[in-house]
Amino acid sequence: MQIRSMNRARGFTLIELMLTIAIEDTVRVVRRPTSADEIRPLKWERSQRGFNLVEMITVITIVGILATIAVPSYNYVITSNRVVGEVNDLLGDMQFARYEAIKEGLDVTICPVESKTSTTCDGTPPDWSNGWIVLSNPANTGVGTSTVLRRQLPFTSLNSGDTLTSSTKVSFNREGFAVLTGTGLFSLHDPTGNSGFTRCLILSAAGAPMTVSAGNSAYGVTCS
Repeated sequence: MQIRSMNRARGFTLIELMLTIAIEDTVRVVRRPTSADEIRPLKWERSQRGFNLVEMITVITIVGILATIAVPSYNYVITSNRVVGEVNDLLGDMQFARYEAIKEGLDVTICPVESKTSTTCDGTPPDWSNGWIVLSNPANTGVGTSTVLRRQLPFTSLNSGDTLTSSTKVSFNREGFAVLTGTGLFSLHDPTGNSGFTRCLILSAAGAPMTVSAGNSAYGVTCS
């Protein structure tokens, strides 16, 4: 009985010894650096490096190439959108004038003006670039008074050098038909005269407006 007790005691002590050695080895492996000499190299590795001359010149060259490609495309989009917006303004006013003539049962005229404060039609078309007005009952027939329903400001006030020309002014009668003094062609050009930006509004005798680009036709009239 005494021998067995001694063997058990010795075996238990040996296991404890082995566990103690294993724990010390583990702590030695995973311990963190604590001294300044051990930490300093880590900080040195985290420092950032700046650009050298070759890298900077390469970046500037790439940016210059991209700008050369992008700027002309950007100018084309800006000009195209401006021209389309201006001709659509005229289209909207044509449709509005026709609607008002039918609704009120009175003649409604859309015509160019000499200045942005004018309340009467300019008697000398074809320049519509100074703006136009939508004028109800322009002849002042005694049924109501002559009234400016809408006004379009000059293109120059909108930082645009585009020109809008037409040899006609337009009146819509109470049935919605258009009474024209010309062909019903309105041509819009950008300052450079590039036909790629030219847009036209063409009006039929029935009072239906349509917008087309240069070289295309509507109602037998070609945009130019």
